Amino acid sequence: MLGTNVGNDADFQEWYLQYLAPIGNGVNIQFGRINSLIGFEVLESPYNLNYSRSWLFNLGQPFTTVGARLTYQINDSVTLSAAALNSIDSRTTTSTQHPKVESAVTFTPHDSIRVALYGLYGFVDGASGTPGGIRVLGGGYIHVEPVPQVELALDEAVSGED
Repeated sequence: MLGTNVGNDADFQEWYLQYLAPIGNGVNIQFGRINSLIGFEVLESPYNLNYSRSWLFNLGQPFTTVGARLTYQINDSVTLSAAALNSIDSRTTTSTQHPKVESAVTFTPHDSIRVALYGLYGFVDGASGTPGGIRVLGGGYIHVEPVPQVELALDEAVSGED
């Protein structure tokens, strides 16, 4: 990605401008390179439940996105996020200059339970020599912490490309 990799010395995972607009409970507006809303696993290893990366993480979900994201916390239990993207970066695809949409809704009915539904839609570049196509990805996860120091998570995603 242009402007994020400075040779072999550094590759900035995230860089963005952020503004909390005084609308309702506050709309968090971010512009730049931001970690994806897709999936339970994240790039920051200490925040992952798994010791190693899952196959789902490496195969299908974007790692980072470039664009604009709006996040609004309706109340203590429900948060909505939507993003207009110009670029996604993952193990299988780096897609630039094609508009995409990413979204998520997160429910937290109790401090120890979090449920999220997420989606991604837009054109992605194909592998070398292939035309690419429209990718549709949808999924969700359930994260439960029944007692302190014990966490369980189930992440499911379905994706297709035309």
